[in-house]
Amino acid sequence: MDSETRYLIALTKVSGVGAITAKLLTAYCGSTEAVFKESPKALKAIPGIGDVVIRGLSEAEPEALFETEYHFIHEHDIQVIPYWEEQYPFRLKPLADSPLLLFSKGNPELNQRRILSVVGTRKCTHYGRRMTESIIKGLKSYDVMIVSGLAYGIDAEAHQAALASDMSTVAVVAHGLDTLYPAIHRKMAEKISEQGGVITEFPSGVLPQKERFPMRNRIIAGLCDVLLVVETAKSGGSMISVQYATDYDRQVVALPGRVEDPMSAGTNYLIAKEIAQLIRSSEDIARAMHWPSQKKGTGTQIELFPQLSMDEKEVYDIMTRGEEIPMEQLLEQSTFSLGKLASVLLQLEMKGVIGSCPGTRYVKY
Repeated sequence: MDSETRYLIALTKVSGVGAITAKLLTAYCGSTEAVFKESPKALKAIPGIGDVVIRGLSEAEPEALFETEYHFIHEHDIQVIPYWEEQYPFRLKPLADSPLLLFSKGNPELNQRRILSVVGTRKCTHYGRRMTESIIKGLKSYDVMIVSGLAYGIDAEAHQAALASDMSTVAVVAHGLDTLYPAIHRKMAEKISEQGGVITEFPSGVLPQKERFPMRNRIIAGLCDVLLVVETAKSGGSMISVQYATDYDRQVVALPGRVEDPMSAGTNYLIAKEIAQLIRSSEDIARAMHWPSQKKGTGTQIELFPQLSMDEKEVYDIMTRGEEIPMEQLLEQSTFSLGKLASVLLQLEMKGVIGSCPGTRYVKY
């Protein structure tokens, strides 16, 4: 493990240092190692850095902090994914509040071509459970990875449906991987680790306290192409996830429910306010995301590598998988006018081989 990763792991264990603060410190100091070597006076000169962080860094012993975590991750076969590694989710990289580091149990492909995050109430109804299972099973042929938060209710139903359909699934948790919340889902988490992974931004020793669940929710929202809301009241964790998803320019879809059902009040509100698109099936999600349609034949399958025209291939070949590229750069490197390029990019999006990102940027799947 390289020195920069070692110091980054140590930084995650310093009191008061979250993702945004860690990025700020690293940007000003030049490296995570330099953060620990800066004087309190120099740290105080950094805008937004307060006494709690300065005291935590001054008292920290980075080698000791790292060694404690290293023994844990080595013993339990935990992957450490810093933001500069290729395995780090490209969908998270451009976000201002994305974690600098992820800990993973299992072997999830966090840069899967298509990712659906599922959120909803812990107190789900039979309707919510049945529709979650139906929608996820219907997405199997579209090669979609399912992300959720391992909580009671809709989260658990989403993971279970993915496991039963032999689909990749990832659980994002709000604590270190030396514990599991809720404990009743331990066996499910073990199966998820075999068929995807359990991930967190928190090192060992971090407990599932209330304030950490919204932090977990931003990762659930940031990892996906589309966020599905199944059942929720008008406030709570699911609505926080929706706010993150809209801030990150992710597609939000919601399942409608009965107008008198309090567990559908949130989804109905999102649809009425046009924050979320109404969906009733897996096919509705596929259409909303312009994923290639299913073909009929000897079996139901999806065209994973659709035929590209010469114009589409020219643009596609310019791009590098998983790396965002601004439209200005594509315009400079291609032979097209702005209008022609916009048309080609739209066709590539509709074929599901590229995706659009905030700031008129595009990414190749």
